[in-house]
Amino acid sequence: MKIPLLCLFLSLSTFAVPSLARVLPEPQTRGVWVPAGYSPEDSAGIDTLMRNLSSAHFNVVYLGVWDGHSTDAGTIYPSEVVKDAGGPMQFPDFVGLDPLRTYIDIAHRYGIEVIAWFELMPFDVSVGKTPTDIPTLLKAHPDWSLLQRDTTLDYHRNVYGYFFGIDPGVPAACNFVVELYREIARNYPDLDGIETDIENDTLFSYSAIARERFMRETGNPDPLTLPSDNAAWLAWRRQQVTDVVKRIYTTVKRVNPECVVTGAVPPPYMSSYMLESWNDWAKKGYVDMLEPMLYVNTSDFDHQMKLCDGYVPQGFQLTPGIAISSAGSTQKTIVEIKDAQRMGAAGVTIWYYNYLLSYHALADLKSEAFPEKTLPSYDDLLMDNVSGCMFRLTGSWTTRRGGYSGTYFAARAVKGDTAIFSVRVLRSGKYSLYGYWDGDSFSSRARPTVRVATPGLAKSFAVDQQKNLSTWSYLDRFYLNSGDTVTVKLFGTDGKTLVADAFRLRRETPPTQIQKEK
Repeated sequence: MKIPLLCLFLSLSTFAVPSLARVLPEPQTRGVWVPAGYSPEDSAGIDTLMRNLSSAHFNVVYLGVWDGHSTDAGTIYPSEVVKDAGGPMQFPDFVGLDPLRTYIDIAHRYGIEVIAWFELMPFDVSVGKTPTDIPTLLKAHPDWSLLQRDTTLDYHRNVYGYFFGIDPGVPAACNFVVELYREIARNYPDLDGIETDIENDTLFSYSAIARERFMRETGNPDPLTLPSDNAAWLAWRRQQVTDVVKRIYTTVKRVNPECVVTGAVPPPYMSSYMLESWNDWAKKGYVDMLEPMLYVNTSDFDHQMKLCDGYVPQGFQLTPGIAISSAGSTQKTIVEIKDAQRMGAAGVTIWYYNYLLSYHALADLKSEAFPEKTLPSYDDLLMDNVSGCMFRLTGSWTTRRGGYSGTYFAARAVKGDTAIFSVRVLRSGKYSLYGYWDGDSFSSRARPTVRVATPGLAKSFAVDQQKNLSTWSYLDRFYLNSGDTVTVKLFGTDGKTLVADAFRLRRETPPTQIQKEK
């Protein structure tokens, strides 16, 4: 995928920037999952939910839009894609309503964003009480079903029941999945994001279509003759999952570039028998951010978080899933939230809304973990000197105490001393650029020049680093596209102290959200 490049060079300039400084809160995604089966259906109930979350300074709801808890598995909103595939136009409990539309409208009034969470999907379709509770969709397309080694219907079972799914090795089934995500991105243009929820294990699938493709594409024998842990067979199946994730991403971004694409993914300790190469998805740009489900006790949380950090590029947005029930109490949940913040996570996602109520957690979370309102981290992109892959230096620099995150770098403003910041834009929109620097009366007049690969986006301006110390200084505004890589190159020429500390791109918030944010 070709990525446009926006370059911001802080250098000599022809006109000065207005001296506008602001105090801005730390960006942080504060999400909560709301499963379809536990969601209020009427607008009054949804309004209460959003008011509760807003009062506790949450800013994202991951709304379950796929209800797979019966044979009539389907969407909570009307879906022509599911209907055309032989499933229900809408999950029966929601017929005559469009709760997704209501959620988006009410959430935005409270300054909360909505990410459509396809619980179980794209591969698990439904969960039944018995092995015969086959979903309507798979009855209409038995060739889509996962099959065991003996070629009988595959299902996996846990405490919740019998899970039935579709085979990512079957192209027609994958096309259905991609069209499902395309439909929601197109029909709800103000939807803030979509989230997949992939949980399949290595048992699937020995369908005739998948086996024939594997033999034809790899030159290997029939998988039925191979051990289940055969490396080639595992790699091929893992690639089928990755291919669908990539197609979902490119399709959603093509239809709605303002929509972030993310995924709830299994924790590292399950990676040995799962087929989700989410480390590759992050490295190759097939997702914007991820929510690894770290439903562990507090003593193991740091270890699992470190493993997650090692899976993804430096600066990639991870918002680990935290379950109050696994932590054991609200106070232990707060410990895990603070651990995630300390370790550089982009935020957290809480499992799930009803636990927030049953544990009476909202007030404590507000006072001890989320003391002020803020934008999600994917809307407020931070470029700091402590971020390895987003920051590099050339020339001769020294580290100093202070600045935005406790340290900053300083050098003489001469040729060869440059600092380069960069960040990837995750959703299209208008962004305000801010700079942050600490220093003293000997600081330089660094002078930015903005250059963008896209025609028409090239500017230059001056920054006086003797002014607006230890605050966010507004520099300029841009319309940026999802996938753009923004690079800020800082240098000066007056021989004084040049300060490299932090920059951020803050997505302009719709008026209704700005009002609530204030």
